[in-house]
Amino acid sequence: MGYILNGKYYKNKPDMSKLGAKQSSMYKQFEHDRQRKDFAREIIQPYDRNGKPNQDFIDVYPDESKEYGFLPKDDDLIGL
Repeated sequence: MGYILNGKYYKNKPDMSKLGAKQSSMYKQFEHDRQRKDFAREIIQPYDRNGKPNQDFIDVYPDESKEYGFLPKDDDLIGL
């Protein structure tokens, strides 16, 4: 029985240790991309490069945005 791995046919089950650095680097790149997507929310900063409030931060973290003063606090709205 043969195996196809990444578009290459192997007569027998391929020895993973002999696949080389290319396979390893492809996996690492995939893993980095996956982690970047999974954890992108956690690295959003409150200010952008110009020192202005970051709209992505405000959208993702509305409660923290109130603490930074980007949005009015609920207590501030009571007096209106």
